[in-house]
Order: sequence, then structure tokens, then C-alpha cells
Amino acid sequence: MVSPLKLKRQKSPRKKVEKFNESQLSGLLVEVLVETPVSYLEQTYTYAVPADLVEASIVGSLVKVEYGHTITKGLILRVIEEKENKKYKNILDVIAEPGLIDENNFLHFQKVRDRFGGNLWSLLNSHIPSIPAKRKSAGEDLSSSSVKGQLNQELKFVNKDDLQKLINDVDLKCAISPANGLPKFKTLIELTKIRFNLGSVLVLVSDFREFDYFKEYLVKEFGSSLVLLDTRESREDRYQSFVAANQKQRIIILANRSGAFTKMPEDSTVIV
Repeated sequence: MVSPLKLKRQKSPRKKVEKFNESQLSGLLVEVLVETPVSYLEQTYTYAVPADLVEASIVGSLVKVEYGHTITKGLILRVIEEKENKKYKNILDVIAEPGLIDENNFLHFQKVRDRFGGNLWSLLNSHIPSIPAKRKSAGEDLSSSSVKGQLNQELKFVNKDDLQKLINDVDLKCAISPANGLPKFKTLIELTKIRFNLGSVLVLVSDFREFDYFKEYLVKEFGSSLVLLDTRESREDRYQSFVAANQKQRIIILANRSGAFTKMPEDSTVIV
């Protein structure tokens, strides 16, 4: 007679978590949105900040934390000013540039979640490229000067009053149709030059074909002032471009539709 099968419970290996001495703690507490295996557990939890991570542990920073018996990542949403005697688990590391996700970004994600469903971390993960183990430093400012030059023939079809608005009005909202017979890239370059004198410019395109078409001409015209948010790049290059685009420097960004989540300064122009 065959004996019945017996199921043996397997134990998953637990990662060793570094323990901190009381003297290594700063006394600072933060509220962290933790990435959990199931969406209904997605909520904020309080963690203590080690002394050596205080400067980097600001609102919007991505961190490595222990949740249950697993190591996962989280997003700092709030720094807790009041002191508490209760003991909390510690943040293990800051895993990207401090403050990578700002308040406006996060509010945008919340509105998308509330409108279409899902959870916040699925949106965050679709927005943030994979973070390489070894990150390069943020580097110097990409651009500190405006793009000067005479206005070419490409915008001569715009009347004088509208042209002055393009040059001077930071809050301008308008639609422009290129003149018949003019290549689209020429009109785009002239518009970008004009608006770049006021602030950063984000150019959003619909697909890779259009991306590659405009990329060829924008690279020649703007050189190192241009940041390309191209999902086909390597992991390291994608992350570095993402960081550069979200540092609120005056730059020109070419991106597909996901670039709409880019953290832009208030004086920026978006061209679709």
C-alpha cells in the first residue's frame, strides 16, 4: 500500500539585517510608503533614521527598509518632528539621489491612482528607471545660459503680437500649425530656442519613430543642453538621464508620453 504524500514546509532564506547601536541613531523619524507584495497592505510606516543617513533622508527620497522579514524599498513622505520613545526599525540605506520624487509628482500619482485604480508603487515603478548598483555623481549643471541667435524664417508666418507672446509670456497656452512646406523639425527648433530663453523645455512625442526623427535635429542644435528620456537606453544611461531631467536645471528634454511625469520648474514650457 502506498503511503500518503506528506508536504514539507520550506523556509525561505532570510536576509541578514544590520543592527544599529543606539549611539548610531539620530533620533529622527520618517514616514515611509513601503512597497509591499499586495496592494491592500500599501500604507505608510514609521522608521528611524541612522545618523549617517540624516542628510539624504528627506521627503521624496527612495530608501531600502525591512518590512516583515523581507528587504524592500520605500519612499519618504514625511519627516516626523516630534520625538517618540517607541522603538522603530531603521532605514537601511538611501538608494537614489535624495528627494528624487517631489510633492507635486506624488500628488500626480495619487490622482492617477484614484482615477484609474491600481496602487501607487506600480505607478512609481513605471516612472522611475531601474537604479544601478553603482551610480555616477549628479554632475555639473547641464546648462546655465540661454540659446541666443537670430530668428530664422521658420516662424515668420506668426504675426508680431503672437510672436511677442511666444518670446515673453511664461504662462502662454497656444496651438501652432507649421506653415505648408516647412519640415516640422525646423518649427520645433525655433520654438524651443525662443522658450528656452524663459526656462526649461519639455518636448513630448507620441512614439519612437517621432522620437528618433526629432532627436537627430535637436542633438545637432542643442548639444549638451539636451536630455533624452529614451526607454531603449541601457539601465545606467536611463537612470542618469532621469536624474538629469528631474534636477530642475534649465535644460531641454525630449521624451515620449511617460515624460509627462517629469519634475519641471514652474517657468518651463511643454511642447506636444
